[in-house]
Amino acid sequence: YYGTLFVVGLIVSLVIGVFVLLAVLAAAALNQMDVAAVVAAVIISGIGIYIVLLMFLAPYIAVSEDKKAIASIRQSIGAVRKNILQVIGLALLLVVIGFVIGLLLGALFAVLSGAMPGTISQVLFAVLGSFVNSYLGVLVTAAFMSFYLGLTTSTQA
Repeated sequence: YYGTLFVVGLIVSLVIGVFVLLAVLAAAALNQMDVAAVVAAVIISGIGIYIVLLMFLAPYIAVSEDKKAIASIRQSIGAVRKNILQVIGLALLLVVIGFVIGLLLGALFAVLSGAMPGTISQVLFAVLGSFVNSYLGVLVTAAFMSFYLGLTTSTQA
């Protein structure tokens, strides 16, 4: 499934690139910082974000059901459309968790950097920050896989 995950990532990246390009072209065509250009760029960006959000569960579908990239994306679009508020809610919850952990770590290391010499506190912050980032990556992956598997067992997907 690594090849499938690569193709899903490539397709998502291409979609993002297309919408970024369209937003830039809209802004350029409408005299860059004109109000209409900003509105057009925001609308195009919003549509792009929605389309990428619809593809959000594709990697989890590819892994759990051993489907190819396009089939995973199609199934993801259907599952996310039916459960858009839950997907957005879970994503926002995970962002808040990451923000709170980052804020707490920042405060902790601000205190530690005052008590320790500069290099030691920087190394400690780098090492612990890497562990926290790794943990958050696993947490996000596990949360969305669990969410998707919950959908499949309740036949909502």
